Amino acid sequence: MHAHRARRAGPPPPRPPQPPPRSSPNIVGRGGAYVTRGMPHGLHVRLVAPREFRVKATAELLGLPIAAAADWVREKDASRDAFYRRHWPARPPVPENFSMVLNAAAVPVPQQVGAILAALPGVPAAAATTENVSPETNE
Repeated sequence: MHAHRARRAGPPPPRPPQPPPRSSPNIVGRGGAYVTRGMPHGLHVRLVAPREFRVKATAELLGLPIAAAADWVREKDASRDAFYRRHWPARPPVPENFSMVLNAAAVPVPQQVGAILAALPGVPAAAATTENVSPETNE
């Protein structure tokens, strides 16, 4: 005997919602620009700032006294430098090895976001706005 399936009359049931298309990965952190070097459509951004700015920002963010924040920044700088020397001794983290270098002390966060969005491959100019970025300013 054959199993008989009943046929429905009318249109097929609606399809379940589809997940959004997968986006490109974001690799953030030490060496990301070197690990992804040569990948198509990459944008390698480096944020820099004078030491004094970074110390003040660290003290505020972590709730540390200035002296402790200065030590923390000094340790992070030494650790970062050692990491680059160990893994990429022939390629120091100089501006030429990045697509874009932004000075966080000179460029407020909303403008940093706008610059990065505008530089991303395939992002329409209309999408490269900073309307939803908090109006934080750098002093």
